[in-house]
Amino acid sequence: MDSVRFWKGYAYLVIEYDGFERRFDIADEDGRLLALDFETKATRSKEPNQGVFNYYNLSASTRQEIETDAKAVRCYAGYDGDAKLIYQGDIVFVNSLKNGPDWVTTIHCGDGFAAFTESVTSKTYANGVEKKVILDQIAADMGLVVKSSKEAITGALGGSLTLDGKSKDQLDVLMKDSGAEWSIQDNELNITQLGQPIENIAIVLRADTGLLEHPAITDKGVNVKAQLNPDIRPGKLIKLEPIAVQVTPGGDSVPERGRDYAGVYLCQTVQFIGNNYGGAFEVNIEAIRYD
Repeated sequence: MDSVRFWKGYAYLVIEYDGFERRFDIADEDGRLLALDFETKATRSKEPNQGVFNYYNLSASTRQEIETDAKAVRCYAGYDGDAKLIYQGDIVFVNSLKNGPDWVTTIHCGDGFAAFTESVTSKTYANGVEKKVILDQIAADMGLVVKSSKEAITGALGGSLTLDGKSKDQLDVLMKDSGAEWSIQDNELNITQLGQPIENIAIVLRADTGLLEHPAITDKGVNVKAQLNPDIRPGKLIKLEPIAVQVTPGGDSVPERGRDYAGVYLCQTVQFIGNNYGGAFEVNIEAIRYD
């Protein structure tokens, strides 16, 4: 299976400030956007997902504005002008450097970084309080929207509970008591039962839907390289389907090499790598078997 680009990649940033935002999605007369490359890595762990974005040859005033006043970034990517959100994060730091003839502005981000590092929850709950009420309070303290799989957090407390400290630590207490796990994805608090997907719909990957290489089988599942698909996220399911056949001299056909990777997998790590001027536009996935 050869690694080829099937479609024309398209990506841009929206940079957020206090009270306003700027969209960097204006094309020139040739239909080209500002040169942007990006790398994001999202996991099912509790640590903020990382994103690094490089813009080339912004004006001096725009560079200064981003370096001093920008608060957060949203990255959109897709094909032929149709882009979806692939990353949202708080800006951790920015630097601009001269590299040959180019000015390169690099923006480093953490998804939910402020919520993870700064938010505090302090409250006592009585016996019988619904756990969902507690989850909603912690999420409100973190400034995050809850995206929970069905039945992830149910039931009521079997005794009193006092929460006092970093919200992320109090969330750990609630998750342990409920047999659930959490992560921050695009400024949403994703809650699932341990080892379960956020939804039971699998994205099909095969040679004609974006699979770029034969998946590498690991001791836990697979590593996959595919055309960038904004819908693939940690906690989502993918279904790998070999479709090519080999025809033997005797006329019999057999499934392609790699048929042993066919099946359904739960994404653990999703790394998007791309740019909007003809280079890589890919997703690297680490996933575990979920058949």
